[in-house]
Amino acid sequence: MKGVGAAIGQIPPVMRNERPFDGAAMAAAANTIATNLSNAKALYPAGSTSDASRALPAIWDTPEDAIAKAVALSEAAAALAAAAGTDLASLQGALGPVGNACSACHEAYRAPEN
Repeated sequence: MKGVGAAIGQIPPVMRNERPFDGAAMAAAANTIATNLSNAKALYPAGSTSDASRALPAIWDTPEDAIAKAVALSEAAAALAAAAGTDLASLQGALGPVGNACSACHEAYRAPEN
């Protein structure tokens, strides 16, 4: 997930016009996101707790919901990868569903940062 976060972090400066749109760079970031999330439901197998993870125990208590959220994120990431390299408007349109999918999972299953 850290790789996903780093790739996502490349996009907002472009959206805020702090960096020029570079289709190749945005496509690379989006492909990193999509590749890492292509099977998002496998990221947190039962019993995979660790001190390095901020996943809440609820992620294993409600696996059907967690999997549904992971699938939605994976689909949104694939759409972002398909759109990201074309133009800024396409990137903007595809980023919202990724953000919504991230937020839905984080709100339910991610502990606050210490």
